[in-house]
Amino acid sequence: MAKESDELEQLASDLRVASFLLTRRMRLESHLEAVTDSQLTVLMHLSRVGARTPGQLAEYERVSAPSMNRTLNALEGAGYVRRVDDPADRRRVIVELMPDGDELARTARTRRNAWLKRELAPMSGEERELLSRAAAVIAGMARR
Repeated sequence: MAKESDELEQLASDLRVASFLLTRRMRLESHLEAVTDSQLTVLMHLSRVGARTPGQLAEYERVSAPSMNRTLNALEGAGYVRRVDDPADRRRVIVELMPDGDELARTARTRRNAWLKRELAPMSGEERELLSRAAAVIAGMARR
């Protein structure tokens, strides 16, 4: 029982460190001078899922509403997003991605994918299959 607990502790630590290092490296690979990492994350999320309310974006990013408002103000000031009245409820606003914001998100995504592809290319089929299975498991964990 103690051995299994020790193994789980080690695996948890290894996964945490590996996830951190991979995330950090992909941020470095997709760095854009025009926006901060947190601003880029918002742009990439909007690009992937479509327009959202500021509250939904704050919840996704796990930040306070005032913090998200500052991020959105900067993005809106740069012309990357715009706020429009929610057609279903005029008391709310929806944040929409503008073409320049979508272009930044696509550029960052392309850079990240290119780096990953370069790293995967020299790997064996067995290593790629292992990573494919691990990615599915990790994605499932993250969605719970």
